[in-house]
Amino acid sequence: MTIDRQRFQDWRTAGVVESFLLNVVAIAWQIARLLIVALLILLEPILGFVLCGLALVGVIVSVILKFSGSAPKFPFLVRPCNVCGAIFRLSRLRRCRAGVGTSCQ
Repeated sequence: MTIDRQRFQDWRTAGVVESFLLNVVAIAWQIARLLIVALLILLEPILGFVLCGLALVGVIVSVILKFSGSAPKFPFLVRPCNVCGAIFRLSRLRRCRAGVGTSCQ
């Protein structure tokens, strides 16, 4: 306590300084959160387009591998089902965001 009193000359000013610093950190955190959310909102359509394209390529590659015979133990149904499920989930998420769906969970 003597160090705090020598440094701040009163115990009340230490509380004010700590409260001020806490508020500064809270405001900085809110600004950082806002910037991160804005970046994610801007990147979502681009990433959605790229990932849907990769999903389509995955389905095409699995069909080619199934019928080419170059992969004898290739799990054919697993890959297209996973890709179709991901595309369905993405389209449902976009519909919920647009307010079209009634059961958005």
